[in-house]
Amino acid sequence: MEKEVGQEMNRGANPLVIASAQSAIAEPFSYLKQVSRVKHEILGRYLSAWSGILGTKFRHLGYFDCFAGDGRYVDERGQQLPGSPQHALRMASDFVSKSPGRSLILGFIERDEGKSARLIDTLQNIERPKAVTVKVFAADARDLSDQMIAAVRSQSLTIPPFFFVDPYGYPLPVPMLRRLLTLPKAEVLVNLMWYRINMDLGKTLAWDRIDALFGHNDWILQNFDEMSGSARERTFIDYFQKEVGAPFHVPSDDL
Repeated sequence: MEKEVGQEMNRGANPLVIASAQSAIAEPFSYLKQVSRVKHEILGRYLSAWSGILGTKFRHLGYFDCFAGDGRYVDERGQQLPGSPQHALRMASDFVSKSPGRSLILGFIERDEGKSARLIDTLQNIERPKAVTVKVFAADARDLSDQMIAAVRSQSLTIPPFFFVDPYGYPLPVPMLRRLLTLPKAEVLVNLMWYRINMDLGKTLAWDRIDALFGHNDWILQNFDEMSGSARERTFIDYFQKEVGAPFHVPSDDL
């Protein structure tokens, strides 16, 4: 399994935003709350539908988890549960097994070298068809995105890419998400961590992080700091959705 910058990927314009109230927990294992379980269920269903539809027209597909972590999750009872990388690998294996002549590359991006090394150990012990290629990148997705876009544009074949953006803090910046969506047949699924952003909206000293998220400071004109509770959350998510160009989102209340 490789720890390097990969090459395969590609355009559409169908981003989905999941607005989550979940916060990060600093533990050796990350606890999956109910919202996380439902999030993985949404991911699994979305990927199955995506591969089933695009797989009828394209021989090669690409999936990229931009904040892969180490794949080590346990619930409140200490039971180990599969993380998003394992869910994606299972989906990819099912897809190519049922679709002869099709292939899928999985790229897992994790900037923490220790976590990326543990993810390699986890994934290399899982059997998969030869048509499924797995690559783990010890890198920051923010640094890797432009390289991935350039790699896609250099390909002669169209390889539709699916980007899963599920951070413990801020997602990829909006301008970067929009650039990803210029690739042929691209899909983006974003888990927006409202808990972290909401905290920063209440601290002017942290507004530079929100500037970086949107790529500008025009968001201040929305007066989020004068709102509170669900009104602030709904208004911010609607604004984020508009800035990304996402046609729909799933509020945390619906999870």
